[in-house]
Amino acid sequence: INDSLVLNTSFKESPVVKFYNKLSYINESTFLFLAYRVKARLPFEKAMPILFDKFYVHKKPQDLKTVSSKRVLGQTESAIIEELDNEIVIFLLDIDSEMNELIKKQIIHSHVIDLNSFLSTLKEEQRVDPCYWEITNEFGHWNNYAHSEIGIFLARKIEQIINSDKIKPHNMQ
Repeated sequence: INDSLVLNTSFKESPVVKFYNKLSYINESTFLFLAYRVKARLPFEKAMPILFDKFYVHKKPQDLKTVSSKRVLGQTESAIIEELDNEIVIFLLDIDSEMNELIKKQIIHSHVIDLNSFLSTLKEEQRVDPCYWEITNEFGHWNNYAHSEIGIFLARKIEQIINSDKIKPHNMQ
């Protein structure tokens, strides 16, 4: 106002800031910090005894329940895929291989772009783990390099689909 600087601190009263302030003790918890660091470096079954020490109860192998690896698409998932397949959309699949195959079997009319095989190629042939972040020495969602390479891969695949005679995009029919 009139060439002067006015400081507006009204944001401090916003619900988001108030909620954040209520949870600020989480940032100061050494236990939660330890849990975060251990989780990032060790598998779950090794991390739990470290975090909970004498309070951790080790499960015996016979106590563990066996989970059936037989997977099926539910009725809702099948209906969604069938509906989308009739619209001739491009499916981008970045899911586990068993579910990937189940979905591919159901897609009849659409092109499928399989990111799993491309991500495997990145990891095996280029020796780049697409989920490893060197700067933090942790694993997570795709790193910057992977995003760039996936973008190039998708652009090429989409160009191939657009140029193919099998299926034309809706605006070119």
